[in-house]
Amino acid sequence: MKKITKTLYEALEYANEHPEKSVTVISQMYGVDRHSITKHLQDYHKYQYYYSNEYYYLSDEEMEPVIYYLEHQNEPMSAIVKKFHTKSETIQRRLRVIGEKYSRRYTRHFNRNAFNELTTEEDAYWLGFLLADGYINEDRGFIKITLGGQDKKHLFKFAKYMQEENPELSIQQTIGGAKIKNNICYTISFHCKNIVNNLVNKFNLKQRKSGNEHPIIIDDVELKKAYIRGMIDGDGHIKNHYFKYVGSLESCEYIKNFLQQFVDYKEDCNYIYPHGKIYSFELNNQQVNKALKYIYNNANIYLDRKYQTVQNFD
Repeated sequence: MKKITKTLYEALEYANEHPEKSVTVISQMYGVDRHSITKHLQDYHKYQYYYSNEYYYLSDEEMEPVIYYLEHQNEPMSAIVKKFHTKSETIQRRLRVIGEKYSRRYTRHFNRNAFNELTTEEDAYWLGFLLADGYINEDRGFIKITLGGQDKKHLFKFAKYMQEENPELSIQQTIGGAKIKNNICYTISFHCKNIVNNLVNKFNLKQRKSGNEHPIIIDDVELKKAYIRGMIDGDGHIKNHYFKYVGSLESCEYIKNFLQQFVDYKEDCNYIYPHGKIYSFELNNQQVNKALKYIYNNANIYLDRKYQTVQNFD
């Protein structure tokens, strides 16, 4: 892009309207170099875009990707950059110069207003699951869930909740891990600052949360049950007459307090145990099955593997 100052443009305009005036006189009137007037007098009218106190001239070649961008609303910027062998920043600057706004275009379509509020069973469940087993990156604005191959289908349930029709999972090989089958795990991620801000500011999820999870207060019993089911599906371990949850001390106490309606805690027994920065809440008695059946029965959203385990309880 070529540009000239506003003062020079006004001097050129005056010179064009007053051909009887000498270039020297006009240069003195406007305080600009006389050679600049002579150089630009014949083509100054090409500088038709005014931006930030300067006038710009964009050639047809420079305008081509800009026009293409404006006429192809559904095509992402990345594709246009590749097509015209230019940079996104270059197109964005030209858009600003000609007075057009740049709006980000997404190649993935999903609900970017997710987690605006907590009103449904699925809202509560996925908040609990993310608290226990999700990852949030506040700096880069994305969330992700990684699960072993046996729970791969669960990621598609999350994609459905996020209203993404054709989700793509990334695959990675890992070393060890109880939940990893054949050393293969799957990840689904969503990049959206708005979603991250909702999770952080409204529902108290943090980027470096391991051992620092802070469950939220939920008054509605059914929503709280779904929230806890999400937590258990994320970081709980269940067998017949046995339950264990691993997380922060606050998370363990949260679940322990919820289950007190089913479990008779003995005063002389310790149910929460420290493991470095994290804790485990453990139960091993006949009352466990009744409590877990209450949490999982009649549920619409759950981790299939754990749901089936509960259904097989005697």
